[in-house]
Amino acid sequence: MQSLNFKIAYLVSRFFDLVFWIMPIGALIVFSPYFSGSNRIIWIVGLLIIAGVLPFCILLFWLKKGKVSDLDFSNREERTPIILIILFCWILALIFTWALAGPRLIIIIFISAIITGALVLIINLFWKTSNHTLAATIIGFLLIYLYGWSYSWVFVLIPLAFWSRLVLKKHNVWQLANGIILGCLFFVILRILS
Repeated sequence: MQSLNFKIAYLVSRFFDLVFWIMPIGALIVFSPYFSGSNRIIWIVGLLIIAGVLPFCILLFWLKKGKVSDLDFSNREERTPIILIILFCWILALIFTWALAGPRLIIIIFISAIITGALVLIINLFWKTSNHTLAATIIGFLLIYLYGWSYSWVFVLIPLAFWSRLVLKKHNVWQLANGIILGCLFFVILRILS
């Protein structure tokens, strides 16, 4: 029988699956004050389908077909194709935003995400990075960037994600810390480009 710690860690871990957060993060961005006066429906439909729904559907298809052994991508080599798909979709979303003269904020966020994603891809060729701690860190920084420091409480999610992945033995401490560092780097790039 699995311990209560393990069961809680599993639920927390599922909560921080990056592929599930792409769409909510997109909604947080589109409904932020930066989109005042913009047609939010076009951006929700266009960006969320391209940057969120498409990679998510591909992942589900690959899980069903056995191309990916599990949702945690325990096998490092299985991560490369989905990271490439996500990067390709984000590049399409960036082009979509630029072609429609979309908000500069979206362009900056996509450039920051593409640079960070490319680093994750390069690191993944040799070593696993925790996408769960990366997601928790990016979520915290994006909420602060978009809505202000009153959302700094969200940073409690980072140690929670860290703990869950450690309990499940999906990553070592350095891989978890690397996810946090890359999340911080995302924010630094975002601030430099802003």
